[in-house]
Amino acid sequence: MKPYVILHMGSSIDGRIVTSQWPKEMTAAFTAIYERLHQQMRGDAWIVGRVTMAEFAEGDPRPVEAGEVFPRTTWKAPGAGKGPYAVAVDQGARLHMNIDTINGDPIVMILPETVPDNQLAELRRDGISYLFAGRHEIDLALALERIRADFGTDRLLLEGGGGINGSFRRAHRRDQPADPACCRRQREHADDLRPRRRAGNEPAACFGRATPRRRRLPALSSRITLAAAISTTQSTSARP
Repeated sequence: MKPYVILHMGSSIDGRIVTSQWPKEMTAAFTAIYERLHQQMRGDAWIVGRVTMAEFAEGDPRPVEAGEVFPRTTWKAPGAGKGPYAVAVDQGARLHMNIDTINGDPIVMILPETVPDNQLAELRRDGISYLFAGRHEIDLALALERIRADFGTDRLLLEGGGGINGSFRRAHRRDQPADPACCRRQREHADDLRPRRRAGNEPAACFGRATPRRRRLPALSSRITLAAAISTTQSTSARP
């Protein structure tokens, strides 16, 4: 069985997800709300792509020369006894973290079996767990099965970036979207950034995607508000 997967992403109403390009007044408040939702969803792990995980790396790469051939089986670091885990999909085995946790969450790498032994030696030196999901390319279905079996992950938060989100969507490996959408409230902005309206010209909350249940969150400023769209879809293969 695979874990229950929740897509947890923030975007502007026109689909922008790179917060460095958002209005400065919004970023800090939005991050606080995003992290609060992260905690409230109580994931056993959160998963991101290589580019997003690289933002957490510290220092320059410190290569290791492997003195042996490592088996292509899951290796769990001594300090990774329990989650939540910080998981990365590293297709090309190019991440050099130099740390073993992110905000206290033990790091786990998902790798192809063709990864060089030098990379595995580096991960072991740094105390980073890893598992394999496919020989040449990452098989997301297999990755989900193994992260549940080997790390006890029942509930997984998918947190970007756009590449891995798209991969999960194309592979139909996402059970529930939880997508906060930021909406500008001033009318001088472009049409696609204006809140939608209900009958009677009453302002409505702005949502990035239509879903069965909608919940309004606090305003980030006098001009920007945040709304979360959360689907109630349940997976038949895993419990929420």
